[in-house]
Amino acid sequence: MSQPKTPGKPKRRQSATSRLKSSPDTQLLPLEGGLDTTPTGDESAASTTIERLAQMRESVGRVVQSGRSVLDIAKRNELLNARLPEELERLKNEMQRLLASGALDAVHESCSAKLDAALRDAPVALQQLCSERGFEVRGAFPDFIINGTVYVGVDEKRLRAIVNDAQYDLFPLDALIGRVAETVSTFANDEFDAREYLEELWKAYRLCSSSRNPTTDLSGGRVSVFEILPTLALGKQSKGFQRNPVKGLFRTYSQHAFRADLYRLLTSLRGAIVDGHRLLIEPTSVAEQGLFMFVPSVGRCAFIGYVLFVSSERE
Repeated sequence: MSQPKTPGKPKRRQSATSRLKSSPDTQLLPLEGGLDTTPTGDESAASTTIERLAQMRESVGRVVQSGRSVLDIAKRNELLNARLPEELERLKNEMQRLLASGALDAVHESCSAKLDAALRDAPVALQQLCSERGFEVRGAFPDFIINGTVYVGVDEKRLRAIVNDAQYDLFPLDALIGRVAETVSTFANDEFDAREYLEELWKAYRLCSSSRNPTTDLSGGRVSVFEILPTLALGKQSKGFQRNPVKGLFRTYSQHAFRADLYRLLTSLRGAIVDGHRLLIEPTSVAEQGLFMFVPSVGRCAFIGYVLFVSSERE
């Protein structure tokens, strides 16, 4: 899988795992106190920016209107149209007026500053909004795990947020958290039998291990999470799909569902032992080869690369 990939301005992850290994999970922050309603210099600056924005909107409108007139003539290839020189001159004048007003530069500067500030504050704001809803946030910018089951990644260049397989606008954050809440609820409302899932995982593990070398001892062999995932998905298919494997009968089982199930399994069963074998998971140093998740046993996030079952008699 291509794992969902990238204060002062929020820093990008230097390497997929070193940042996670060296940085503790971001802690939930308390909500801020009451708002100060006293007018500030920032409010005056905001008022000036709004005025500049209105000025720019008016000037751009005139440029667009003149541009449309020129474009209509150009589309008809009417180089001898008597209106063309006049419309070109008007367009040039409107563009010069817009540039000379300074409105473009002022709005650009203000917009850039606001975006930088919003991105800088985004990790804390996301924590606070999630805290209000009772969600636990693990990880560090730009990768987060919500309630152990839902991945949220931030693409600061495109100002987009990835919530499992879906993509949304990063701002406003409260709307994004609403999307996150919907995704969290799908797992919270989904019935989960930890013992049954452990047996499914054990069966898939044995199939993957035996396909490599049927004569070897299955216990202790490492199986990649992305090798066992499709085997798990096939095991969840109906008899109808087995008889007629067409798209319409296929039951999807994504890496995000795998993450959620694995987390719920690890937090539901102590020891996770099946047929005398204990489930273990191992991290990987290569992000693209691992599943980003919160690992309860170590209390932090990591890229999990392998699943293995070890005989409990050997421990």
